[in-house]
Amino acid sequence: MAQNLISLHLDRQQLSAIDQALTTLEDNLVGPIVLTPQQRSWLVNICDKSGAFCR
Repeated sequence: MAQNLISLHLDRQQLSAIDQALTTLEDNLVGPIVLTPQQRSWLVNICDKSGAFCR
């Protein structure tokens, strides 16, 4: 059974600062990601094995 053990309340200033930080990251982390077929296959396999863990 899942329990929500964390309670987090953010005010407008905090949300605005977070939004600005995410925008900065998105602006600076641009560029294509080129994966080989082998790398893509490996990522699919990893997702299958760790999917339940990540959820």
